[in-house]
Amino acid sequence: MLGSEHIRFFYDSFDIGIYFRESGWILASALPRSELPFGYPPLAQLLFGTMRLVANGVLGPSESAFARVWVGIAAALLVLAVAWTLWVTPSTRWRSLAVWVTPAALYFALYRFDLFPAIATLAAYYLIRENRLLAGSLVLGLAIALKGYALYLLPALYYYIAANRGHKAAISALLLAIAPLFASVAGFLVFAGVEETLKPFGA
Repeated sequence: MLGSEHIRFFYDSFDIGIYFRESGWILASALPRSELPFGYPPLAQLLFGTMRLVANGVLGPSESAFARVWVGIAAALLVLAVAWTLWVTPSTRWRSLAVWVTPAALYFALYRFDLFPAIATLAAYYLIRENRLLAGSLVLGLAIALKGYALYLLPALYYYIAANRGHKAAISALLLAIAPLFASVAGFLVFAGVEETLKPFGA
């Protein structure tokens, strides 16, 4: 039987606490590399670190301050994402709204970092649909660098662009789509070393 510490209520700061601890590197550049608690891809680490700096500057260095800033920024971003989705999907806006306001969507948007790669993925889809293929590929690359699930969209990206623009354009799009991941990994290789940088990838 699960203990009470595993029961999640509407407000759940468990993962936000992990992000807080993961972001400590940005305040302790002199910390020995072996002690850096990297468990997320490098671009996600940069997101956590940025949130940590904002929280420190606005509310203070505590974990509760970080949590309040995180939820506040996530809520604002969620509102903007919903408004943008309704604007770009006028014919299906009520169905789009229904998806955004489901309990699961609200829960994960506020208390997980998944909102950020999800918005990047949606933005990439919109840009590609608007025939802004290179911009869409680059934004998809941000989603990939934040959370690897978007890698599974690369075959569809290649097929779509190859069918409409040819294989050369499709290859260029793929290179753009993986560029943010490789750039962020390269940056953290310099800062944290090979072992810590590759830890999120199971290496």
